[in-house]
Amino acid sequence: MTKNEQVHAEVEVLRRRITELEAQVATSASTELQLPGLADPFATLFRASPVAVVITAIEDGRYLDVNDQFARITGYTREEVIGATSSELQIWANPDDRLRIGELFKEQVVIRDVELDFRTKAREVRTVIASLALIDFEDTPCVLTMCHDITERQQAAQERERLLAEAQAAVRLRDEFLSVASHELKTPLTALRLHIETMQRIGRKADTSEPTLQRIMSKLDISLQQINRLTELVNGLLDVTRIREGRLGLDLEPLDLGQVVQAIAEQFEEQFEQADSTVQLELAADCTICADRSRLEQIITNLLSNAVKYGRGGPINVFVFGDATVVRLSVQDHGIGIAAADQQRIFERFERAVSTQHYGGMGLGLFVVHQLVTLLGGTIAVESTPGDGSTFTVTFPRYVQSQ
Repeated sequence: MTKNEQVHAEVEVLRRRITELEAQVATSASTELQLPGLADPFATLFRASPVAVVITAIEDGRYLDVNDQFARITGYTREEVIGATSSELQIWANPDDRLRIGELFKEQVVIRDVELDFRTKAREVRTVIASLALIDFEDTPCVLTMCHDITERQQAAQERERLLAEAQAAVRLRDEFLSVASHELKTPLTALRLHIETMQRIGRKADTSEPTLQRIMSKLDISLQQINRLTELVNGLLDVTRIREGRLGLDLEPLDLGQVVQAIAEQFEEQFEQADSTVQLELAADCTICADRSRLEQIITNLLSNAVKYGRGGPINVFVFGDATVVRLSVQDHGIGIAAADQQRIFERFERAVSTQHYGGMGLGLFVVHQLVTLLGGTIAVESTPGDGSTFTVTFPRYVQSQ
C-alpha cells in the first residue's frame, strides 16, 4: 500500500468513527457523545494516524490530547500543547474561523470538511481540511478535530492557476502581436506592390521623356523606403529571437556617445522636417563608452523614432552628459506621454501603451532597446506625464582606458 493509500485508509477509519458517533447521537436524548478512554483500539489509531487529531475541552478551550502528526505539522511538542489553549498558542491564523465553528456547533454535532488556516510554532500559515465532532472524553465535553494538511496541494493548485493565467496572457499577447505584425508587414508590401505595378504600366508605354523618368525615380525612391521599412521589421523580429536564444553578438569598442548621436540625428533631419519637429542637441564632449556601434546606433535610432512618432510635432531635446563614472543619453519629447501604469510595461516584449488604430509598430522597439542597453551594461528609465511628453534616459558606464 502506498503512503497516499494509507493516508486515505486512515481518514476513512476516522470518518467511520465519526459516523458511529453520529449514530449514537441519533439514538440518544443527549447531544453529548460517549467516547471510550484511549485504552481501546482507537488509542492506537489516535497516536499513529497520519491525520492530525486533537481533543479540546469545550469549557476552557484547553488541549487535552493531540497525536504525533499534529505535533509534526505545528512544530509544537505534545507537552507544549497539552494544557494550553489555542489563544495562548495563537494557533488560529484567522480568529473568525473559531467563531464560525462555534456557530456551526449550535446546529450540529458533527462538522465535515471545513477549510481552516492555522499558524505553526514557527508562525508559518498552514491550510487544513478539518472534520470536527462534539464528544464526551473522560466525562468532559470536548471537541474531536481531525485535520488533513493540504498546504502543498493548495500551493500547487495556486501555482497551476498562475501558470495557466500566464499561458493565457502569453497566448493573448501572441494573437495580438500576430494581428499587429500582419498589418505592419502588409502595409509596406501593399505600397511596394502598387508602385511596382505603376512602373510596369509606365514601362509598357516605352515613354522615355524626362517627366516619365522622374516619375519612375520617385516611385523607386518610395519603393526603396518601403523595402527599408520591411527590413527594419524583419530585423526587429530576428533581434527578438536572437535575444531570447542568447545569440546576440557584440563587437565592443570605445565610442564617443555624443559623436554617434550627432551622426544619427543628421540622418533624421528629413523625418524631423516631415513631423514638423525642431530638434535641439546638447552634447557634452568626451563622453566615451564601450559599446557595439551598430547596436548603439539601433538604440539611438529607436529613441529618436519614438520621439518623432509620439511627439505630436513638438520640440525634441537630446542631451548627452556624464560624470566620472557614467555617461547618460536623454531623449525628451513633448507629445502624448505615457501613463504611470504603463511606464514599466512598455519595455516588455509585444507590449504597447497606445492603440494600434492610431499608432503603428509591433511593440518590439523598446523591448529590444532595453535588452541591448542591458547587454551593454547600462540601464534605461522613463519619466512621463500624459499629455506632457516623455523623457527616456539611458545610463552607460564611462569607458576608462586601462593603464
